[in-house]
Amino acid sequence: LRELLEDDVPWVVTKSAVRPDAGENRGAEHVIELMLSAVMNSFDANGVKHEVRLVLAEDDWVMLETVMRGMHVDGRRYE
Repeated sequence: LRELLEDDVPWVVTKSAVRPDAGENRGAEHVIELMLSAVMNSFDANGVKHEVRLVLAEDDWVMLETVMRGMHVDGRRYE
């Protein structure tokens, strides 16, 4: 994953998310840590599904809009 990301990659987390992760996060190592910890600590990793809703690309710039669905470790549904 690290090889796919620029050093200053931004990752925008919905503002309704738990702080301090909500909003814009920058830096490949930080973004990877947030992505992995969000899934590992909060969700049943076997049931997490991602839907890509939008892909925009131009030159070396790419943006994805995705929806993640799954089950929290306590059994609640997430979308």
